[in-house]
Amino acid sequence: MRVTGSKVQSLVTTTFILVVMITCIFGLRNLSTADMYSDSAHGNPAYGVDRSSAACETWPGEECVTGSCAHCHDTFDPDICESDLNGLMLFAPNNPDSQEDNFCFQCHQSESTLQQVTNHDYGATFGGGTANSTNIKDAFDFGLPNQASTTGSSHNLKKLRNWTKGRSFAPWVTADTNACVICHNPHVVQKNNDSPYDPTRSAISLTSDHGTVWGNDFTEKMDFYTNKYQAPYRSGGTSFEPADDSVQDGSNLPDFVTFCDDKCHSKAIVAARTDHDRDLMVVNWESDGDQHGGRHQPGHRDGKLGELRAPYTDDGDYVLSCTDCHEPHGSPNPFLLRTSVNGKDNIELTPNFFEFCDACHVVDTGPAQHLPAGDCMMCHYHSCWFNAEPTF
Repeated sequence: MRVTGSKVQSLVTTTFILVVMITCIFGLRNLSTADMYSDSAHGNPAYGVDRSSAACETWPGEECVTGSCAHCHDTFDPDICESDLNGLMLFAPNNPDSQEDNFCFQCHQSESTLQQVTNHDYGATFGGGTANSTNIKDAFDFGLPNQASTTGSSHNLKKLRNWTKGRSFAPWVTADTNACVICHNPHVVQKNNDSPYDPTRSAISLTSDHGTVWGNDFTEKMDFYTNKYQAPYRSGGTSFEPADDSVQDGSNLPDFVTFCDDKCHSKAIVAARTDHDRDLMVVNWESDGDQHGGRHQPGHRDGKLGELRAPYTDDGDYVLSCTDCHEPHGSPNPFLLRTSVNGKDNIELTPNFFEFCDACHVVDTGPAQHLPAGDCMMCHYHSCWFNAEPTF
Protein backbone atom coordinates (compact mmCIF):
# COMPACT_ATOMS: atom_id res chain seq x y z
CA MET A 1 0.00 0.00 0.00
CA ARG A 2 1.46 3.39 -1.04
CA VAL A 3 0.82 6.68 0.63
CA THR A 4 -0.04 9.05 -2.18
CA GLY A 5 1.74 12.41 -2.22
CA SER A 6 4.10 11.60 0.64
CA LYS A 7 7.83 11.12 0.75
CA VAL A 8 7.22 7.94 2.73
CA GLN A 9 6.94 5.01 0.36
CA SER A 10 5.48 2.19 2.43
CA LEU A 11 2.82 2.34 5.13
CA VAL A 12 4.34 -0.60 7.01
CA THR A 13 7.82 0.95 6.85
CA THR A 14 6.41 4.34 7.80
CA THR A 15 4.61 2.98 10.85
CA PHE A 16 7.69 1.13 12.02
CA ILE A 17 9.95 4.13 11.54
CA LEU A 18 7.58 6.51 13.30
CA VAL A 19 7.21 4.16 16.28
CA VAL A 20 10.98 3.84 16.63
CA MET A 21 11.62 7.55 16.22
CA ILE A 22 8.84 8.69 18.54
CA THR A 23 10.11 6.23 21.13
CA CYS A 24 13.65 7.54 20.70
CA ILE A 25 12.74 11.19 20.94
CA PHE A 26 9.87 11.26 23.39
CA GLY A 27 9.24 7.95 25.13
CA LEU A 28 12.73 7.41 26.51
CA ARG A 29 12.98 10.88 28.00
CA ASN A 30 10.81 9.74 30.89
CA LEU A 31 13.09 6.87 31.89
CA SER A 32 15.63 7.61 34.62
CA THR A 33 18.65 5.77 33.25
CA ALA A 34 21.83 7.04 31.67
CA ASP A 35 21.88 4.32 29.04
CA MET A 36 19.09 5.81 26.92
CA TYR A 37 19.16 7.72 23.67
CA SER A 38 17.45 10.80 25.09
CA ASP A 39 20.21 11.11 27.71
CA SER A 40 22.97 10.71 25.17
CA ALA A 41 25.12 13.36 23.52
CA HIS A 42 23.22 12.76 20.27
CA GLY A 43 19.67 12.40 21.58
CA ASN A 44 19.63 15.03 24.29
CA PRO A 45 16.79 17.49 23.53
CA ALA A 46 18.90 20.47 24.64
CA TYR A 47 22.26 19.88 22.92
CA GLY A 48 21.85 16.72 20.78
CA VAL A 49 22.18 16.27 17.03
CA ASP A 50 20.77 19.24 15.16
CA ARG A 51 21.68 19.45 11.49
CA SER A 52 20.88 22.68 9.73
CA SER A 53 17.18 23.07 8.81
CA ALA A 54 18.10 23.05 5.14
CA ALA A 55 19.77 19.68 5.45
CA CYS A 56 17.37 17.96 7.83
CA GLU A 57 14.13 16.76 6.28
CA THR A 58 11.10 17.71 8.40
CA TRP A 59 8.78 15.18 9.90
CA PRO A 60 5.29 15.16 8.42
CA GLY A 61 3.52 17.99 10.16
CA GLU A 62 6.16 18.85 12.77
CA GLU A 63 9.61 20.35 13.17
CA CYS A 64 12.75 18.23 13.07
CA VAL A 65 13.63 18.81 16.73
CA THR A 66 17.04 18.73 18.38
CA GLY A 67 17.97 15.14 19.12
CA SER A 68 15.73 13.70 16.44
CA CYS A 69 16.81 10.40 14.89
CA ALA A 70 16.15 12.03 11.49
CA HIS A 71 19.25 14.18 11.86
CA CYS A 72 21.35 11.06 11.18
CA HIS A 73 18.85 8.58 9.71
CA ASP A 74 17.25 10.44 6.80
CA THR A 75 14.17 8.25 6.75
CA PHE A 76 12.00 10.73 4.87
CA ASP A 77 14.23 11.02 1.85
CA PRO A 78 12.47 8.70 -0.64
CA ASP A 79 15.69 7.72 -2.38
CA ILE A 80 17.30 6.62 0.86
CA CYS A 81 14.12 5.08 2.24
CA GLU A 82 13.48 2.89 -0.82
CA SER A 83 17.04 1.85 -1.61
CA ASP A 84 18.86 2.28 1.71
CA LEU A 85 21.33 4.16 -0.42
CA ASN A 86 23.85 4.88 2.31
CA GLY A 87 23.26 1.93 4.63
CA LEU A 88 21.27 2.24 7.86
CA MET A 89 19.38 5.05 6.07
CA LEU A 90 22.19 7.47 6.99
CA PHE A 91 22.07 10.85 5.28
CA ALA A 92 25.61 10.38 3.90
CA PRO A 93 27.80 7.37 3.00
CA ASN A 94 28.96 5.43 6.03
CA ASN A 95 32.55 4.71 4.90
CA PRO A 96 32.91 2.63 8.06
CA ASP A 97 36.69 2.23 8.07
CA SER A 98 37.82 5.44 6.36
CA GLN A 99 40.39 7.52 8.21
CA GLU A 100 39.40 10.66 6.27
CA ASP A 101 35.81 10.38 5.00
CA ASN A 102 33.95 8.64 7.80
CA PHE A 103 30.22 9.32 8.35
CA CYS A 104 30.97 10.52 11.89
CA PHE A 105 33.23 13.19 10.41
CA GLN A 106 30.19 14.81 8.77
CA CYS A 107 29.83 16.70 12.07
CA HIS A 108 32.99 15.92 14.03
CA GLN A 109 35.24 18.15 11.95
CA SER A 110 36.06 21.85 11.80
CA GLU A 111 34.71 22.46 8.29
CA SER A 112 31.28 20.89 8.67
CA THR A 113 28.35 22.97 7.42
CA LEU A 114 25.83 20.65 9.08
CA GLN A 115 26.66 20.74 12.79
CA GLN A 116 30.24 21.56 13.62
CA VAL A 117 31.28 19.77 16.80
CA THR A 118 34.30 20.91 18.80
CA ASN A 119 36.27 18.13 20.50
CA HIS A 120 39.70 19.05 21.81
CA ASP A 121 42.11 16.20 22.41
CA TYR A 122 42.21 14.47 25.80
CA GLY A 123 45.30 16.31 27.05
CA ALA A 124 43.62 19.67 26.45
CA THR A 125 40.09 18.78 27.60
CA PHE A 126 41.01 16.93 30.78
CA GLY A 127 44.68 17.87 31.23
CA GLY A 128 44.43 21.61 30.60
CA GLY A 129 47.14 21.58 27.95
CA THR A 130 47.40 23.20 24.55
CA ALA A 131 45.02 21.60 22.05
CA ASN A 132 46.65 19.81 19.10
CA SER A 133 43.29 19.21 17.43
CA THR A 134 39.87 20.78 17.87
CA ASN A 135 37.88 17.94 16.31
CA ILE A 136 37.93 14.18 15.95
CA LYS A 137 38.69 14.14 12.23
CA ASP A 138 41.87 16.16 12.70
CA ALA A 139 42.94 13.89 15.57
CA PHE A 140 42.76 10.89 13.26
CA ASP A 141 44.81 12.76 10.65
CA PHE A 142 47.91 12.37 12.83
CA GLY A 143 49.91 9.38 11.68
CA LEU A 144 47.77 8.52 8.68
CA PRO A 145 48.50 5.03 7.33
CA ASN A 146 52.02 4.62 5.96
CA GLN A 147 53.32 7.93 7.29
CA ALA A 148 56.56 8.00 9.24
CA SER A 149 56.32 7.77 13.02
CA THR A 150 57.67 11.33 13.29
CA THR A 151 54.45 12.63 11.70
CA GLY A 152 52.43 11.49 14.67
CA SER A 153 50.18 8.54 15.36
CA SER A 154 46.53 7.58 15.54
CA HIS A 155 44.36 4.53 15.91
CA ASN A 156 43.92 2.92 12.50
CA LEU A 157 40.15 2.70 12.01
CA LYS A 158 40.31 0.00 9.35
CA LYS A 159 42.54 -2.28 11.38
CA LEU A 160 40.52 -1.63 14.52
CA ARG A 161 37.32 -2.67 12.73
CA ASN A 162 38.94 -5.68 11.05
CA TRP A 163 40.47 -6.90 14.31
CA THR A 164 37.14 -6.72 16.14
CA LYS A 165 34.96 -8.09 13.32
CA GLY A 166 33.94 -11.71 13.81
CA ARG A 167 35.29 -11.99 17.36
CA SER A 168 33.15 -13.93 19.81
CA PHE A 169 33.18 -11.04 22.31
CA ALA A 170 31.71 -8.64 19.72
CA PRO A 171 29.39 -10.59 17.40
CA TRP A 172 27.59 -7.35 16.55
CA VAL A 173 30.61 -6.03 14.59
CA THR A 174 30.36 -6.65 10.85
CA ALA A 175 32.06 -5.35 7.71
CA ASP A 176 29.51 -2.51 7.68
CA THR A 177 30.08 -1.44 11.30
CA ASN A 178 31.53 2.03 11.60
CA ALA A 179 34.90 1.73 13.33
CA CYS A 180 34.11 4.68 15.63
CA VAL A 181 31.17 2.70 17.02
CA ILE A 182 33.50 0.00 18.36
CA CYS A 183 34.51 2.33 21.21
CA HIS A 184 31.50 4.67 21.23
CA ASN A 185 27.88 3.54 21.10
CA PRO A 186 26.27 6.54 19.32
CA HIS A 187 22.85 5.91 20.90
CA VAL A 188 24.05 6.00 24.53
CA VAL A 189 27.34 7.95 24.35
CA GLN A 190 27.25 10.87 26.79
CA LYS A 191 28.67 14.37 26.66
CA ASN A 192 31.47 14.48 29.22
CA ASN A 193 33.50 17.57 28.28
CA ASP A 194 31.36 20.12 30.09
CA SER A 195 32.56 22.48 32.78
CA PRO A 196 32.07 21.70 35.59
CA TYR A 197 33.06 18.12 34.85
CA ASP A 198 30.42 15.48 35.60
CA PRO A 199 31.96 12.12 36.58
CA THR A 200 28.63 10.31 36.17
CA ARG A 201 28.82 10.75 32.38
CA SER A 202 30.98 8.81 29.97
CA ALA A 203 31.59 8.65 26.23
CA ILE A 204 32.82 5.06 25.92
CA SER A 205 31.33 1.55 25.77
CA LEU A 206 33.01 -1.84 26.10
CA THR A 207 32.95 -4.02 22.99
CA SER A 208 31.75 -6.89 25.16
CA ASP A 209 28.93 -4.85 26.75
CA HIS A 210 28.10 -2.33 24.08
CA GLY A 211 24.54 -1.49 25.08
CA THR A 212 25.63 0.66 28.01
CA VAL A 213 28.28 3.26 28.66
CA TRP A 214 31.42 2.32 30.58
CA GLY A 215 32.82 4.54 33.30
CA ASN A 216 29.73 6.24 34.70
CA ASP A 217 29.18 3.81 37.58
CA PHE A 218 31.35 3.82 40.72
CA THR A 219 32.40 0.22 39.99
CA GLU A 220 33.81 1.42 36.67
CA LYS A 221 36.19 4.05 38.07
CA MET A 222 39.97 3.93 38.49
CA ASP A 223 39.74 3.90 42.28
CA PHE A 224 37.62 0.74 42.06
CA TYR A 225 40.20 -0.86 39.75
CA THR A 226 43.04 -0.04 42.15
CA ASN A 227 43.66 1.83 45.40
CA LYS A 228 47.08 2.86 44.07
CA TYR A 229 45.94 5.43 41.54
CA GLN A 230 47.21 9.00 41.80
CA ALA A 231 45.83 11.58 39.39
CA PRO A 232 48.42 13.77 37.65
CA TYR A 233 48.42 17.55 37.78
CA ARG A 234 46.65 19.55 35.13
CA SER A 235 48.78 21.89 33.07
CA GLY A 236 49.90 25.06 34.81
CA GLY A 237 48.65 24.32 38.30
CA THR A 238 48.25 21.93 41.21
CA SER A 239 44.67 20.83 40.59
CA PHE A 240 44.15 17.34 39.22
CA GLU A 241 42.87 15.64 36.08
CA PRO A 242 40.26 15.20 34.81
CA ALA A 243 38.03 17.71 36.60
CA ASP A 244 40.45 20.53 37.50
CA ASP A 245 39.70 20.07 41.21
CA SER A 246 41.13 18.44 44.33
CA VAL A 247 39.97 14.86 43.58
CA GLN A 248 43.06 12.73 43.00
CA ASP A 249 42.14 9.12 43.83
CA GLY A 250 40.54 8.22 40.48
CA SER A 251 37.00 8.17 41.85
CA ASN A 252 35.99 10.59 39.07
CA LEU A 253 37.93 8.90 36.25
CA PRO A 254 36.62 6.01 34.11
CA ASP A 255 38.56 2.78 34.47
CA PHE A 256 40.44 3.14 31.19
CA VAL A 257 42.69 0.18 32.00
CA THR A 258 39.78 -2.24 31.79
CA PHE A 259 38.39 -0.38 28.78
CA CYS A 260 41.62 -0.55 26.76
CA ASP A 261 42.31 -4.08 27.94
CA ASP A 262 38.84 -5.26 26.90
CA LYS A 263 39.85 -7.88 24.32
CA CYS A 264 42.27 -5.51 22.53
CA HIS A 265 45.49 -4.43 24.23
CA SER A 266 45.58 -7.49 26.46
CA LYS A 267 46.36 -9.56 23.37
CA ALA A 268 49.36 -9.79 21.05
CA ILE A 269 47.73 -8.89 17.75
CA VAL A 270 50.41 -10.51 15.63
CA ALA A 271 48.34 -10.55 12.45
CA ALA A 272 47.41 -6.87 12.64
CA ARG A 273 50.49 -4.87 11.74
CA THR A 274 50.36 -1.22 12.68
CA ASP A 275 50.82 1.69 10.31
CA HIS A 276 54.56 1.64 10.99
CA ASP A 277 55.08 -2.05 10.27
CA ARG A 278 55.26 -3.37 13.81
CA ASP A 279 53.02 -5.61 15.87
CA LEU A 280 51.04 -4.21 18.77
CA MET A 281 52.72 -4.96 22.08
CA VAL A 282 51.21 -6.99 24.88
CA VAL A 283 50.32 -4.67 27.77
CA ASN A 284 50.20 -6.46 31.12
CA TRP A 285 48.92 -4.19 33.90
CA GLU A 286 48.70 -6.95 36.52
CA SER A 287 51.07 -7.59 39.44
CA ASP A 288 53.42 -9.65 37.24
CA GLY A 289 53.53 -7.07 34.45
CA ASP A 290 54.67 -3.51 33.80
CA GLN A 291 55.88 -1.29 36.63
CA HIS A 292 53.54 1.53 35.65
CA GLY A 293 50.82 -1.05 36.23
CA GLY A 294 50.25 -3.36 39.18
CA ARG A 295 53.80 -4.59 39.66
CA HIS A 296 55.37 -3.31 42.89
CA GLN A 297 57.82 -0.46 42.27
CA PRO A 298 61.36 -1.09 43.57
CA GLY A 299 61.75 2.52 44.71
CA HIS A 300 63.64 5.43 43.19
CA ARG A 301 66.82 5.37 45.22
CA ASP A 302 69.77 7.70 44.64
CA GLY A 303 68.25 9.08 41.47
CA LYS A 304 69.47 6.07 39.50
CA LEU A 305 65.94 5.03 38.64
CA GLY A 306 64.66 8.58 38.50
CA GLU A 307 63.19 10.49 41.39
CA LEU A 308 59.52 11.34 40.96
CA ARG A 309 57.95 14.74 40.47
CA ALA A 310 54.93 15.85 42.49
CA PRO A 311 52.24 14.80 43.07
CA TYR A 312 54.06 11.44 42.98
CA THR A 313 56.53 10.56 45.75
CA ASP A 314 59.63 8.40 45.60
CA ASP A 315 58.29 5.91 48.14
CA GLY A 316 54.95 5.59 46.35
CA ASP A 317 53.63 2.52 44.58
CA TYR A 318 51.38 3.72 41.76
CA VAL A 319 49.13 2.26 39.07
CA LEU A 320 48.54 4.64 36.16
CA SER A 321 45.59 5.04 33.81
CA CYS A 322 46.24 4.58 30.09
CA THR A 323 45.01 8.12 29.45
CA ASP A 324 47.60 9.60 31.82
CA CYS A 325 50.09 9.11 28.97
CA HIS A 326 48.12 8.33 25.80
CA GLU A 327 45.59 10.09 23.59
CA PRO A 328 42.62 7.92 22.57
CA HIS A 329 42.33 9.13 18.97
CA GLY A 330 45.61 10.57 17.74
CA SER A 331 48.63 12.69 18.63
CA PRO A 332 51.46 14.55 16.87
CA ASN A 333 53.73 12.33 19.00
CA PRO A 334 54.37 8.63 18.25
CA PHE A 335 52.53 5.88 20.14
CA LEU A 336 49.59 8.28 20.73
CA LEU A 337 51.61 9.85 23.55
CA ARG A 338 50.14 13.05 24.92
CA THR A 339 51.80 16.44 24.55
CA SER A 340 50.55 17.52 27.98
CA VAL A 341 51.46 15.27 30.92
CA ASN A 342 51.39 15.95 34.67
CA GLY A 343 51.33 19.73 34.28
CA LYS A 344 54.02 19.82 31.57
CA ASP A 345 52.74 21.12 28.24
CA ASN A 346 53.90 21.20 24.60
CA ILE A 347 55.98 18.02 24.86
CA GLU A 348 57.64 17.05 21.58
CA LEU A 349 59.18 13.61 21.25
CA THR A 350 61.75 14.54 18.65
CA PRO A 351 64.34 13.19 18.55
CA ASN A 352 63.89 11.24 21.79
CA PHE A 353 61.55 10.46 24.68
CA PHE A 354 63.42 12.18 27.51
CA GLU A 355 61.21 15.29 27.48
CA PHE A 356 58.13 13.10 27.86
CA CYS A 357 59.44 11.00 30.75
CA ASP A 358 60.76 14.16 32.41
CA ALA A 359 57.16 15.19 33.14
CA CYS A 360 57.07 12.67 36.00
CA HIS A 361 60.70 11.59 36.50
CA VAL A 362 63.73 13.60 37.61
CA VAL A 363 66.68 11.69 36.20
CA ASP A 364 70.29 12.45 37.10
CA THR A 365 71.96 12.25 33.71
CA GLY A 366 75.50 12.42 35.05
CA PRO A 367 77.93 9.69 33.97
CA ALA A 368 77.90 8.05 37.40
CA GLN A 369 74.13 7.81 37.55
CA HIS A 370 72.16 7.30 34.38
CA LEU A 371 72.63 7.54 30.65
CA PRO A 372 72.83 11.08 29.24
CA ALA A 373 69.48 12.64 28.42
CA GLY A 374 68.38 10.74 25.38
CA ASP A 375 65.96 8.13 24.16
CA CYS A 376 64.42 6.50 27.24
CA MET A 377 62.65 4.07 24.93
CA MET A 378 65.97 2.33 24.25
CA CYS A 379 65.47 0.54 27.57
CA HIS A 380 61.99 1.37 28.86
CA TYR A 381 58.78 0.37 27.11
CA HIS A 382 55.76 -1.84 27.70
CA SER A 383 56.72 -5.46 28.31
CA CYS A 384 60.44 -4.75 28.24
CA TRP A 385 62.42 -7.14 30.48
CA PHE A 386 66.12 -7.24 31.46
CA ASN A 387 67.73 -9.91 33.63
CA ALA A 388 64.32 -11.40 34.42
CA GLU A 389 63.00 -8.07 35.69
CA PRO A 390 60.76 -5.58 33.88
CA THR A 391 62.47 -2.28 33.09
CA PHE A 392 59.22 -0.36 32.58
